[in-house]
Amino acid sequence: MGPLGVLMYVMALLVMGLIHYRVNRWRNPKCNGRLPPGSMGLPLIGETIQFLIPSKSIDIPPFIKTRTMKYGPIFKTSLAGLPVVVSSDPEFNYYILQQEGKLVEFWYLDSFAKLIDVRGLGRDGESTPLTSIGHIHKYMRNMVLSQIGAEALRERILPDMEETCQKALVDWSTKESLDVKKATSSVIFDFTAKLLFGFEPEKNMSERFSYIFQGLLSFPLNIPGTVFHKCLKNQKMGLKLMKDLMDERRAMPEKHRGDFLDQILDGMKTESFMSDDFAVFAMFAILLASFEILSSSLTLALVFLTEQPMVVKELQKEHQEILQNRERREGGVTWKEYKSMNFTMQNLEPTVVAKSFIPFGGGARMCAGADFTKAFIAVFLHHLISKYRLPTRPNPSKGTSTVPEDALSVLSKLFDLLVLMGPGSSSLP
Repeated sequence: MGPLGVLMYVMALLVMGLIHYRVNRWRNPKCNGRLPPGSMGLPLIGETIQFLIPSKSIDIPPFIKTRTMKYGPIFKTSLAGLPVVVSSDPEFNYYILQQEGKLVEFWYLDSFAKLIDVRGLGRDGESTPLTSIGHIHKYMRNMVLSQIGAEALRERILPDMEETCQKALVDWSTKESLDVKKATSSVIFDFTAKLLFGFEPEKNMSERFSYIFQGLLSFPLNIPGTVFHKCLKNQKMGLKLMKDLMDERRAMPEKHRGDFLDQILDGMKTESFMSDDFAVFAMFAILLASFEILSSSLTLALVFLTEQPMVVKELQKEHQEILQNRERREGGVTWKEYKSMNFTMQNLEPTVVAKSFIPFGGGARMCAGADFTKAFIAVFLHHLISKYRLPTRPNPSKGTSTVPEDALSVLSKLFDLLVLMGPGSSSLP
């Protein structure tokens, strides 16, 4: 073997050694403590492809189910190019939700952060420091609660919410068939857009926003033809819409409505973090979250009811009693009546099963829109159960019910994925 051959042989050994080292490092990431069992999948993409495979089942998503059976309720993996720990242990999840800012810090996957991360830049042009995130979250949470929290529902929103539900049901009753997820998305999108921003969307705009939601946990590859690329295009449309609404309201202060948009503009006068970019992203994020999760939750509720005739009977009994006790039968749902819907609410109230199913989060991340979501579903069911006949279908064996994949595939992933990272981690954005 000549000198050139020896050199090539040595270089091949070095390359193979480097690849082996990199793969070993990938499979065994550094950790100050002890990582749970699991697999990191392929270098770079990890197990992202398996994670994103859609499922129509309302059972535990296959990605989570197969790995919990193999590794236990807590396991390591790699998603969208980053190492994560996934937990399906209800006790542990509940504990973690109480420990934000103490033992753990919140963090976003890159795709999620690029699409709806609202931290961005403050008015001084500098990145928002992590130490300010707690104040920002508290400020925005209080703002949302003032618009769609329990007091706002009781004082002004409930009648408009009921009118929206009634009109939707009347319209749906005239159709031979209905895509429930798409129909509920449209109704709820229009309602929340008007409530929060005084804006009446054009037809089918909710579909474009729904598509954005599907890309929140996609691989962040911005190449034409990918899901993430399409999501970014629709995101730009949504951000431009929010920017136009903000500029229009700012130019016409006489249109002051006291809604979320006005609160944003007022906050920009006093809060250093409230730049134009932050405000636009905040508007975009709250609209996206408020309609998409609510429409998916309502769709899932309807799927359950079509398979549970005994539950429907109990609901009918409860809501007929409300109508019989009402002074004026043609009157609307009162706050007292809403709070008396005990059987209805036991399926919507997270405190009943807080450590087993936590759809509205917990601790510092308790969803500010939880009351809004529960009220909308309860009022909708009141009119559906009281005035219409709900179609039924055979009750399948547990865990085999199916719904259109766009209704649940992303939603279930958001509910089931819990990314845990220690304070000060270098992977924090």
